[in-house]
Amino acid sequence: MVWNAPDRHIETFVRNPLILVVAEAKFEPLLKLDHRIADIQDALRGAFPRYQRAPIKMVDLAPDGMLSVLDGTVHTFTSSDSATTLNLSNNSLSLQTRDYRDRALFAEALKTGWVALNAAMPGVVPTRLGLRYMNELVLSTIATDLNRQLTWSDLLNDSLLARPLGHAPSAVVQSEIRDTTAKGGNLTFRFANLPDGKFRLDYDRFDEGAFEPNDLFAKLSHFADDIYVLFMASITSGMLDWMKKT
Repeated sequence: MVWNAPDRHIETFVRNPLILVVAEAKFEPLLKLDHRIADIQDALRGAFPRYQRAPIKMVDLAPDGMLSVLDGTVHTFTSSDSATTLNLSNNSLSLQTRDYRDRALFAEALKTGWVALNAAMPGVVPTRLGLRYMNELVLSTIATDLNRQLTWSDLLNDSLLARPLGHAPSAVVQSEIRDTTAKGGNLTFRFANLPDGKFRLDYDRFDEGAFEPNDLFAKLSHFADDIYVLFMASITSGMLDWMKKT
């Protein structure tokens, strides 16, 4: 079985409930990366003027299936408003923002990092691509903005609201659905009715394989399309009213 949701025209809304968007490309280890960080920082300084480095633990899976934990370093480049960060280690490049406004702007920021990396370390080939959109709906905020009384059924597809038997109304129940997509790869959808009148919609689209670097951003655009379609299937016209309201 694969995810099956109807195609939709992509719209840009006045507002959205996103609290975090992350894109990540993984690749084979770059053993000389630390020696080229100064060049990469020079290329990124205009968009990401702040820099820091920190030690991390990385899990390595050997061909025989054995796991090992390795010491590594993550280089973090941050925008001047601190809302967006570009994280680079010797086997991954990721961009995350808590101020997502436009798909094209987000892609351009990631492209800035990818171009800087490849200028310093030519020939990097992605082996895994991922895109994650995390939304958090706040019922009281949406009701105030629309100036009307609301329940979650006014905003969300009823299939997301059913509670398993035996759980109290106050219990936090998180559900997860994971499956393949018609375009290849996987999409994981997690949703949860949280305390304090909040509801989380978390979409994680990813694929693995040796990808052509020139196809990287086209593929991530397809990932965003898939997430958009599933998000639109998760909400109702009431939620659209809030997203379109000026």
